[in-house]
Amino acid sequence: DDDGGERTFVFPGERVTVICTIEEDLTPDQVEALENEHCYWLGFHPSSDSGTPRGGDDDECDGDAGCASVLEASSSSRVRDESPTSPVAGLARAILRCEGLGDRAVIALEATVPAHLPANGALVTLDVKQYLRHPLGLGATTEEAANRGHEEDEDRVGGSPTVALYEHFLCRRWTRRLEVFRPLRVRTRVSGGGHGGRFVSAALANALPRRIECELSVLGFQLLSDPPGALCVSRIHPRRSESGRHAAMAPGTEHSFAILADPGPDAGPPPTSADLLVTVASSVSSMPLLYSHRVGWPAAMGPAPRAQLVLSHVGREEEAGSGLPLAKIRCTVRNLTDQQRTYSLVFDDLDVLGNAKAEGSSHAFMDTRVPVGEVPARSSKSVICRLMPMDSTIARVDGIRLVDDLGNAYANAMPCNLSC
Repeated sequence: DDDGGERTFVFPGERVTVICTIEEDLTPDQVEALENEHCYWLGFHPSSDSGTPRGGDDDECDGDAGCASVLEASSSSRVRDESPTSPVAGLARAILRCEGLGDRAVIALEATVPAHLPANGALVTLDVKQYLRHPLGLGATTEEAANRGHEEDEDRVGGSPTVALYEHFLCRRWTRRLEVFRPLRVRTRVSGGGHGGRFVSAALANALPRRIECELSVLGFQLLSDPPGALCVSRIHPRRSESGRHAAMAPGTEHSFAILADPGPDAGPPPTSADLLVTVASSVSSMPLLYSHRVGWPAAMGPAPRAQLVLSHVGREEEAGSGLPLAKIRCTVRNLTDQQRTYSLVFDDLDVLGNAKAEGSSHAFMDTRVPVGEVPARSSKSVICRLMPMDSTIARVDGIRLVDDLGNAYANAMPCNLSC
């Protein structure tokens, strides 16, 4: 697909379509020969230029070489031919098409960006070379051809193994300087334990600079554990939208997710480590990107929790009279015991004051401790909190704890960012 338009950046590990243009009016036979009589090598090299690509300028191409264009990620599923006579080499996977377009011709190659490329805006040079494959005939044995360094095709004449030999002559070359970015930044924290599993709080951020117009949205999560099968994802909050995706993240923004990880179906040993696999869609690619993040998994499961606190962002409003901005969240308290308990919310972050009103209650106040009240056994109760940030318009609520009447404290299972 070419609908994504020309790009000046790539992501490590993604599959892209590279367009090489020949500014000549070729005959149909010459266009056909671009694929049948030529082969192509593609690679990426560190760029010696420390400047920033300027999208479309001629100085992004090196010397007298032609200029290649990187389009959106390819949706091709072809398997690369690994035979000695493959028409592509290096990081190229396949020739997608060769066609004439009036006074010019284009060659579309599918390529994979190396996962080990330096990211964070590092410059690399995309290099594509076209070679003419000139046949030399048959006759040499495979070993002799290998010693001479020629490309070979195995054949048999009169029962004896022979090879078709080719020499390669460099015909054309295309280059382009590109920036390399790792678009996703992941932070995780594990809480909870016991028979109810653990919560993995994952904060995902679009780490691209704001000048790069590329939105990211999460398609799904998967937990890989050691030993395999010791963990499974049973619930994710917030859920996906009707489109099958989570909320889009513009460059510089972050979203938080709570992932409930339950023990696997087989009653095996507990996990000793885990990796979070995140599948991400981007607005500049037709193929998803897959990222792996090592989770700091606790060594052993603890006892079953007696209570659980789940936070979710509701919205914002202004305080009556003063007009001060307030962030609204819903705090859901779940009593997991067989007895009635009384709970309170404690704000450890002294830069944030809480104003809460429980369901069916008329209480409203500003403090660093907010009573929730009594919660029956195996039941839940929600409280709408209005938070007033003292020093910033963005409040992180990692510091809210739930405390019961026995003095037990529980961290919130779902940290999130609030805008005021």
